[in-house]
Amino acid sequence: MNIKTIKKLFIFLLLISAICLVGCELDPSGNGGSGGSGSSGGSSGSGSSSGSGGNSGNQKEFVYHEIEPDEFSDDTIAILSNGYRLIWTDEFNYTGSPDPAKWNYEVGGGGWGNNESQFYTNRDDNSYVSDGYLTITAKKESLSGYSYTSARLTSKNKGDFKYGYIEFRAILPEGLGTWPALWMMPTESVYGGWPNSGEIDIMETTGKNPNYIQGTTHTTVSQGGGVGGATTCPTSTKDWNLYASEWDETGIKIIDNGKTYFTYTHSPS
Repeated sequence: MNIKTIKKLFIFLLLISAICLVGCELDPSGNGGSGGSGSSGGSSGSGSSSGSGGNSGNQKEFVYHEIEPDEFSDDTIAILSNGYRLIWTDEFNYTGSPDPAKWNYEVGGGGWGNNESQFYTNRDDNSYVSDGYLTITAKKESLSGYSYTSARLTSKNKGDFKYGYIEFRAILPEGLGTWPALWMMPTESVYGGWPNSGEIDIMETTGKNPNYIQGTTHTTVSQGGGVGGATTCPTSTKDWNLYASEWDETGIKIIDNGKTYFTYTHSPS
């Protein structure tokens, strides 16, 4: 399959559940090491959004965990010692709104192409960082004609990647109407509107069946319907689990707790 349509800059789009995000890319110097944790170059983006729409009637908090330097996963340590360097991370070691140097808010309603029922805000009521956690809260309340609110965060122009290893740890929500996800969307739709410019879904699930984790790629090859895989994570709503993707010129791997469960292979034809 041809993934040429997803080889431009991408940003992260986190829907309802993501924790500490880490981005690594191949070190052109060949030194490996852990570089700075500032903005990233490249072309696949990072975004965090809490898209809880739908029918859940109660307020629920979704908490994201800080990754300390000595808490990097074995996969990250292996990646950093294998010719990669750290180029972007948010450890949430501050208090207040998500770091504006790393995150943007997307505000509004309209369904967002997915028939979502919430209105996304930039309020601390819906997304807040403290005690080493990012908390994204979906609330049942009336605002701007909608019955639910939440937060949708992206890293556009602040954390954009092309190729590399990306991981985050999360405890996912459960309950009808929730839809946690970490999506990689194009920084610029250089090949046209969705799905022409591609999409990489590192993790998504639904609150109705939160232990069923999916990873998907969307391109013109699949007519937007997506090509992907799925795995089972029995502790997704009870414990921290590690979700990751490794992307290079040969293809894309989607990884759950260190295990690759879906591979999308690039065909040059």
